[in-house]
Amino acid sequence: MSALVRLPYARMLLLAAAVFLSPVPQPIASHGFSQGHTTLELSPSQTVLTYELDENSVSELTGGDANRDGVMDQREFEAVRIRLESMLNENIVLEIDGKPETWTHVESFVLEPQGDTAKAVWRVVYPGVSASESVSLTDRFFEDGKSGYSNRITVQYGGRLSEAVLTGAARSWSSVPANEADPNSDGVPLFRPNFGLAAVFAGG
Repeated sequence: MSALVRLPYARMLLLAAAVFLSPVPQPIASHGFSQGHTTLELSPSQTVLTYELDENSVSELTGGDANRDGVMDQREFEAVRIRLESMLNENIVLEIDGKPETWTHVESFVLEPQGDTAKAVWRVVYPGVSASESVSLTDRFFEDGKSGYSNRITVQYGGRLSEAVLTGAARSWSSVPANEADPNSDGVPLFRPNFGLAAVFAGG
């Protein structure tokens, strides 16, 4: 075989090898486990709710990972920020005395780095709650159950602390007003999760 024939043949082999060895972009797989965390700080003057959600779950909800690299950067977060906040308003529902409450203002809404990943942190302020009022929180995110989603809730009122995990069909947490609580509650409402989940109490 002449050199003129061998040269194109060699180039074809090199091109085929380059194509075979080049990395192929892979679609992002569905996020198998989603983790939320809600902190409720209750007081007569105001109620502060902080909700955190991992970046993969944010991408799943909003399609925000535009370059499909599995990481949400600040520009991608800003592009879906308004849409995500609308979803938070719709799916994280706070009720005081059985009535849905609307937050008075957003204290902050940021993408917060956390090691090699990041999380969206939404902090909003609602009206205050008295010891005689009931409070409930309902989480409607990922209700199809396919994501393995859970929301860990930490509630603080005076010296009391309540912790619960909302997951599966158990998606609501609620308090018992002080006038319905035991005599030893010192005027502070007791906390209970709905659907039989267990709460942890720590007196202050």
